[in-house]
Amino acid sequence: MPTESALEALKILRDGSQFQWYVIPLFALVVYVYANEVEKRNWNLVFAGLAFWGWTGSTRSAVRSPRPAWAPARVLSSPVV
Repeated sequence: MPTESALEALKILRDGSQFQWYVIPLFALVVYVYANEVEKRNWNLVFAGLAFWGWTGSTRSAVRSPRPAWAPARVLSSPVV
């Protein structure tokens, strides 16, 4: 038997109003650009795009999630080597 929060999550998941249609053409454009650059063997641009996507993804995650209460401040504030 699913919990109340699981049922609410399923209701939100199945709600079609949450879907944004602009995502499909944007995704198609990104796939086209990457395919074009791979065909030209322009690996510098391909890897630069992937690195940028990884950097922005990790930045968004860091901004959205607060510091956990159990994490010591000295570990989180130390520079990454």
